[in-house]
Amino acid sequence: MEDGWGNPIWIWIDGESYRVVSAGRDGTIDQDWTVTPGAGASDSLDSDIVFGDGEFRQWPEGEQS
Repeated sequence: MEDGWGNPIWIWIDGESYRVVSAGRDGTIDQDWTVTPGAGASDSLDSDIVFGDGEFRQWPEGEQS
């Protein structure tokens, strides 16, 4: 599985929680999403895009850089 930039999609699950992570345009995972609950909106497409436990944890919003 790949995101829209052709980067691998990262999936983590421990039986209680899960995260589905796109590393964003730059292809670099920015932080450990297994322990970070979420960071909210981001104004950069280089930031990770994260969905977990039924909601977006980090997502692109507004004017993108």
